[in-house]
Amino acid sequence: MNIKNLMKEIAGFILNYKKKIQESDNSEFIKDIKSLEKTIDTLEKSIVEFRALLVTKNINLEKAEKLITDLELKLKNKNKHKSLESYKVWLKENTKKIVKKYNYDGKGYKDVTTIFSRSLVHEDLIKDFTLVDMGFDGSKYKTADKLIYYFNKIFSKVFPTRTFYEYDKPNWGRSEYWATVDKIIAKFRIKKRKADDCDGFMTLKYCMLYYLLKDYFPNDLWRLRGFIVDIWTGGGHAMLAWVKGGNVNDWIPIETTFYDSRFPTVWNNNYKIRDQMLYQIRYSFDNKYTYKKI
Repeated sequence: MNIKNLMKEIAGFILNYKKKIQESDNSEFIKDIKSLEKTIDTLEKSIVEFRALLVTKNINLEKAEKLITDLELKLKNKNKHKSLESYKVWLKENTKKIVKKYNYDGKGYKDVTTIFSRSLVHEDLIKDFTLVDMGFDGSKYKTADKLIYYFNKIFSKVFPTRTFYEYDKPNWGRSEYWATVDKIIAKFRIKKRKADDCDGFMTLKYCMLYYLLKDYFPNDLWRLRGFIVDIWTGGGHAMLAWVKGGNVNDWIPIETTFYDSRFPTVWNNNYKIRDQMLYQIRYSFDNKYTYKKI
């Protein structure tokens, strides 16, 4: 057995698969995931065997050892997706908290989490808007995933982007402005049409979902975050993401300002943010912390 060549083949397999995912739009490779799971199990057993051989044959191959270590790291990262609970633990242990400040209202730089925390003080208003204006009752759903899915579908139907999207300059008189949720809801209610841009939709939906989850699935609040991403056409974009359960256990975009009608496709095909060519993550945040790119 030529251990060195075998390790090169294993490393090549991992790198090739990663490249395929990065260069694809995912649709072609969804079926590969189940096959990869089986391959991972085989590789885990192989690591043990290779280490035993290195010891038994007294082989000191620095390069082979590095390949093994790299493979173990990849497997460790893969294991974070085994369940929601394991992913939650992985995020806590591996995602670094950072500070990001942004002058989003023209009154000085603030931590980006402030837009959520200052908005959430309007609990009664948010809940009233959710139930009365949107007509959404969270008590109907048995799981957090179902609540998120149907919330997003109904939101896009009641508040379609083509009707309610508005750029900041004509809307707020500034080239860039992040409004708190009370101001956003006022726009929706008074104008009954153009209300805000991507960061406004992000803030509004975060607040609505925050209280729905708090009331019906409080243990799942950690699965909701805002994301700031770069998009391939240029510029930045604010969006929401959710850690979908099942066989995914990773961040799925909850999109409102692009492709309303495509949300079911994105959800059902498990299009993760990290695997998309359209988005490049800068950072994510909730109402308490900002997190380094994951």
